[in-house]
Amino acid sequence: MYGAAPDNIQWFDGVAYSYQVNRQSSFAVGLRSVTGNPPVPNGGGACMGKCTNVWIAYHLRLTNEEFYLAYGNPNTLTSVPQAILKVIFYLGGQKGT
Repeated sequence: MYGAAPDNIQWFDGVAYSYQVNRQSSFAVGLRSVTGNPPVPNGGGACMGKCTNVWIAYHLRLTNEEFYLAYGNPNTLTSVPQAILKVIFYLGGQKGT
């Protein structure tokens, strides 16, 4: 045997809350934590030991427009300071027509 390799063990903890404000808008917030070393050679990677990620999102739907406002990304290991504003305009008719 060449030696004892470190265990590739990770714990994923997360909590998320979403709230439907009314028929046209919703709000969501979440927190995720990853503890442990990633399963790559020498235990390296973008995050050693513990990573946290926070995200916030708001969606508003109007007659001919939709607005999305988001901070963070729920799919990454660590929070990257980024904000996204997305505006969709429906030309000619309402959504679903």
